[in-house]
Amino acid sequence: MESKAGLHILDPGLDGYRLLQELVPAQTFLCCDVSENIVVLKRLEDDCLHRQQLHPSIKDRLARVRELAHPRIATLRTVERWNGMACLVWTYLDGETWDDAIAAEGANLPALCSALAATVDALHETGIVHGSLHGRNVIVRPDRQVWLTHVSPYLYTDPQVDIAAVVTLLREVGNRFSPGVTDRFTDLTDQLEMGRLTLREFSHLVLDVGEQPPAVAEQLPEKPREYRVTSILAGVAIMAVGIALWFEIHAMVAKSESQMPTAFPAMKASARQ
Repeated sequence: MESKAGLHILDPGLDGYRLLQELVPAQTFLCCDVSENIVVLKRLEDDCLHRQQLHPSIKDRLARVRELAHPRIATLRTVERWNGMACLVWTYLDGETWDDAIAAEGANLPALCSALAATVDALHETGIVHGSLHGRNVIVRPDRQVWLTHVSPYLYTDPQVDIAAVVTLLREVGNRFSPGVTDRFTDLTDQLEMGRLTLREFSHLVLDVGEQPPAVAEQLPEKPREYRVTSILAGVAIMAVGIALWFEIHAMVAKSESQMPTAFPAMKASARQ
């Protein structure tokens, strides 16, 4: 069988692999093996080979990836070589790509972002840097767990390579929140990018970034309005009492002034003496 791009999948050296779908032209293929297991064949770049064999550094790297004990990383089954080319054979992960998952209606975006950060952090704990994180290599399984596939065959050692890629994926999520939530999410993403947060810290904190439940959001404006109305009425009542007291005091002063004599009688001479 030949793909549209002309790559012979059922070459004599690859007997037993049946092409189901060409995922990326001339590069990635969905196939069935002899046991009817669904696998993904991904062609290695030519610079991974030396004299039609795996380059020693690539061979060592793939050996580590194949032995990787990580619950959310697709398994590298083997490497197939034929006609001077080589393909990595990965287990197939059922689910949605990251891009499709975050675009789905009703997606729990904080939970997905938390799971992504936690999965990459767990990979780094094994001493492996993925090196090729992008939307097609991040798979959200039906149970909403985030898995990774197609670990790069090249020897990446700096975790910042993956963190930068995670930040890029997170930026795509940020504009899907409401404005208030976006600000908080962007702040956390910025702190991750600047190294002020680790992936593990981010995975915990981002769970608190989400929409408030509608019932709570509807009750919040009512209490301030009730408080303001009560305050205004109390203020009016106090003002009315003040005005009434002022008029009463003013009337009392006016009355007392009207009863005072305008002139004092002449004092007796004897009293003056």
